[in-house]
Amino acid sequence: MQEVFEKILAEKVMKEVMEIDVPDFCWNEYNRHYRNTSIETLDRINVNEADNLKKQFISIGFFLRLTKESKAYKELGYDSIEAYAHDRMGYSESRTRRLMQINAMASKDGCSPVLDEQYKAFTPSQLQEMLSMLEDQRQLVTPDMTVRQIKDMKKALKEPEPVQEEAEPKRPEPSNRDIKAFYDWMSFKATDNINAQDLKIKYRHSSGGNNKFDYKGSARGCRINYKQEITWTQLAKRLKDIQEKELAE
Repeated sequence: MQEVFEKILAEKVMKEVMEIDVPDFCWNEYNRHYRNTSIETLDRINVNEADNLKKQFISIGFFLRLTKESKAYKELGYDSIEAYAHDRMGYSESRTRRLMQINAMASKDGCSPVLDEQYKAFTPSQLQEMLSMLEDQRQLVTPDMTVRQIKDMKKALKEPEPVQEEAEPKRPEPSNRDIKAFYDWMSFKATDNINAQDLKIKYRHSSGGNNKFDYKGSARGCRINYKQEITWTQLAKRLKDIQEKELAE
């Protein structure tokens, strides 16, 4: 019965959006079963369906892998898993491979139709973007990041570390006053979420200042007031120290 209702609801949406003629009984069925649906229930249905989509994304990849490894596609008359998925499921070769790769990356134990717990908060688009990342790099990705932010992170992580100049250690490290000047120049607040990865992405190609302050970013870190360059991790820690002092005041 649930499948019938879903079909009816889908037909109603098609009628409204695409203006396709659908028999009146579909609208009557919709009114009979769904007209008293609360906003809260609709919201819950949407969230559940989005969650189901992620689960299906993983399970489809698993069964495609199973079909490939067992060579069942040959028994069905196809030369490859890609040819089988294209004919039977309408998938392109690239989509078929991505589904299998995402399953290998994000399924429980790496070979299961079940989404691993650590990836449950991510969308299929995010998981797809994480495919080309190493395991330790994927740990840096958070569910609130957009696909564009993940792309920027990957680009930043691929940039080669600059060779340290021999004269660099002779420079003094930036003082607390230097760090505070950077903090004020960037208009940071005590409640801001400061972390090394965000600093690197935002300021690695940036430079500026005035006659009393100067900074220059790189892939490795930041040089402030012509002092010794410090890494983004070191800079983030010292900026957080300033935040803690401000909150304590």
